[in-house]
Amino acid sequence: MKRGRILSIVAVALSFAAMVISQNLLRKHVTGTSGSAWFDAGCWDDAPPGGANCAAVLASPYGYFPPKFPDEPAGRGHLPVAFLGLLYYSALFVWFIGVGRPSTSRRRLHVLPTFFVGLGLAASGYYTMVMFRVLTEWCSWCLVTHVLNVMIAVCVVLTWPRRERTSAGTANESDAPSAVVQADHPSARTLCLTLGLIATLFFAELNMWGLTSWRRRAESANSTLQTCIAAVKRVKADADSLYENWQRATNCDIALRPDESIRTTAPIGTTTLDVVVFSDFECPSCRRFAEFVETKAQPLFANGLRVIFKHYPIDTTCNARASRTMHRHACDGVRMAEAARIVGGNDAFWRAHDYLFDHRDQLAVGSVSVEAVAAAIGLDVNAMRSAQTSPKIEQRLTEDIQQADACKIRGTPAVFVDGKNVDSLASTEVGFWDKLADQYWRDRGVPRPETTNPTPATKDQP
Repeated sequence: MKRGRILSIVAVALSFAAMVISQNLLRKHVTGTSGSAWFDAGCWDDAPPGGANCAAVLASPYGYFPPKFPDEPAGRGHLPVAFLGLLYYSALFVWFIGVGRPSTSRRRLHVLPTFFVGLGLAASGYYTMVMFRVLTEWCSWCLVTHVLNVMIAVCVVLTWPRRERTSAGTANESDAPSAVVQADHPSARTLCLTLGLIATLFFAELNMWGLTSWRRRAESANSTLQTCIAAVKRVKADADSLYENWQRATNCDIALRPDESIRTTAPIGTTTLDVVVFSDFECPSCRRFAEFVETKAQPLFANGLRVIFKHYPIDTTCNARASRTMHRHACDGVRMAEAARIVGGNDAFWRAHDYLFDHRDQLAVGSVSVEAVAAAIGLDVNAMRSAQTSPKIEQRLTEDIQQADACKIRGTPAVFVDGKNVDSLASTEVGFWDKLADQYWRDRGVPRPETTNPTPATKDQP
């Protein structure tokens, strides 16, 4: 019995050492550093090919279970081998402390650690073979854990409970009164507490890994996002490239009706530049573009832009070409704006246009009524109600949607200048519109007025 206790204590120490090493391997796998000087001293990252390079081994396909190969389909789940090692050695550590060597009467319980360690030995053999037959580098601390695993297996075998024999050579059973009967170990309570502690430890470590993985993914996603934002800023700041992209765009022949909704303050006879926008009254980007054109683009042209509004509500209720409904009340906005145009003409449409965009948040929840629009823009409420059901509105909307489909429009705002689509990155960039203004004034054959040059305040984005 004394030898059994000693071997159990040795098994506790070995499993604890392997558990600590596995924890450091996992940390290095996740963060790239272990944070422990003693660990890094035995597992460097800059070893020559064929040397001890823990980072290379951990980052290899075989650093995961199942192996994580680059060409495999996305979405397959993988766990770091170091994490599985941490679970394995933690379970053995708790078992050897709580149970250790069971008494002869409970020797069948020893099958559990024996079977568990058998699986662990198979895994150690496999990963040792991988390091020396498949990979070009090897991991010194990984090898240490495999050696410790072999030593633990030896302890498990040597602590297998055997029947004690008396000096007369008879088995120590209950029918031998002269023998000292060994107390049952572990008790039911001890066994339940040990198994419960192992389950709790597994749960805690799984949650720890889940939180670590979530943080790592979040950090990676944030890094990718910041990279993308920086790239977008660089593209948007390159006005020459934005202007050249617009020039290379394929021309789309946009038909204009005699009664189009047109906004311009240019004097009659003045050369204007047509800006056609397919828009949605519930779309926040559409509202920003409408504000941008009036406050920052128009001054560059001395109000020489002619804005032509066409409907493209992202609402399948009235737009069957929309892939899904993103704006549940966009169709209501179309009907109220067009009812205003029918009752009060072009100017009334643009007053309704401004009101609907100013109250976009209320429109999004369905709290903008035709009565409110009529009162705000000074039109007869009854006339507006009646006009809302006019078949002319549906016909006009159908024409706009067909035109949008011909120009391959799928989102809003879709902006066209002289029939060429303006990239979404350029639509609210002062630099792009400044380049357009240069061309506009050259085409008119007059020097560009100083008052149309962008000011620092104009260059600030909305």
